[in-house]
Amino acid sequence: MKIKKIILLSLAEITAIFCLLGCSPSTGNVSEVRSGDIAIEGIKIDETNLDKTSEIVIIPAGKTGVIDIQDDSSWNTYLADSAYAQYKGVFLKGRKIILSPFILGQYEVTQELYEAVMFNNPSNFMGEENIVAEGEKQNLRPVENVSHYESIAFCNELTKKIMSADDVVYFGDEEKSIAYTKEDAASKKTPFVDMKKKGYRLPTEAEWEYAARGGNFNSNLWKNAFGKVTPKDDVKVNDGKVQLKVDENLATVGWYLDNSDSKTHEVGKLYKDNLNLYDMQGNVWEWCWDRYDSADIPTGLVSNPLGPETGSKRIRRGGSYKNPAYYCIVSYRIMNGPDYKSPDVGLRVCRNAE
Repeated sequence: MKIKKIILLSLAEITAIFCLLGCSPSTGNVSEVRSGDIAIEGIKIDETNLDKTSEIVIIPAGKTGVIDIQDDSSWNTYLADSAYAQYKGVFLKGRKIILSPFILGQYEVTQELYEAVMFNNPSNFMGEENIVAEGEKQNLRPVENVSHYESIAFCNELTKKIMSADDVVYFGDEEKSIAYTKEDAASKKTPFVDMKKKGYRLPTEAEWEYAARGGNFNSNLWKNAFGKVTPKDDVKVNDGKVQLKVDENLATVGWYLDNSDSKTHEVGKLYKDNLNLYDMQGNVWEWCWDRYDSADIPTGLVSNPLGPETGSKRIRRGGSYKNPAYYCIVSYRIMNGPDYKSPDVGLRVCRNAE
């Protein structure tokens, strides 16, 4: 008696077989959402379409990002072993991170968007004393001089305008029943987070670095110091003796000390990266949700890490217009108190992908 074997193949396996045969399987009219796709073309507030407010899918709905690091390749192509731990990022040997689907702002939050939401513009780079670069628009420079507290309040206010008050992510009480407000930010009240909510929020540090690295740890891009590009001649950013201050490749994707003329620039004026994000290096530092308590990051399996539960400082990433090249690498971590404000610190919004 002959026994027939039934083999069940996944869609990915079927696609692979068709590719080997030199043809493509029919998928009907289904259009798959991919990393790097536009999630929304822009934000509209009070019947006004705001420029440069589009959002990018980083991990599509229904998928997860799994980053399982078995060696030091996340940093050793551009750093010496002796480099300080804060240069090496959060994707470290012996650490496996699982990230849920999320969407990230294609641009840093502009002064125009911030003012439309918060009814004020705290930025240093405005007015006659801080004139915008020729050919650029003042209202599309990144908002800066915002604290972590104010960034949290902004995310909630934006959520209420675009979605509803029920969707806010941040709360002023541990029970997560009272939404965090501008008044809470002014009084420097500690926020609490509900990551299951669909509203706007700051990216976690892991989300930010995952996006900055291009979203695929098996790709060579993951190992690049500046996301889309490597330093010229593949020199190390930190070779244990000298730190790289100037790099012409970085100048193609980020405003930093050598090309910024000591000021911020309209967002999105340089080349975008491989996920279609702009200004992930330079222009302004970007606040992340996470606290910081030490340079030591625990290894092992962790899902959607939020950073330590305690600590008086918050993480910011990406470097700025006034920093040398070595501060603008995808893995450099820096921290300040949540009330810290500076003309080179802003934010980029994030939200869960549904």
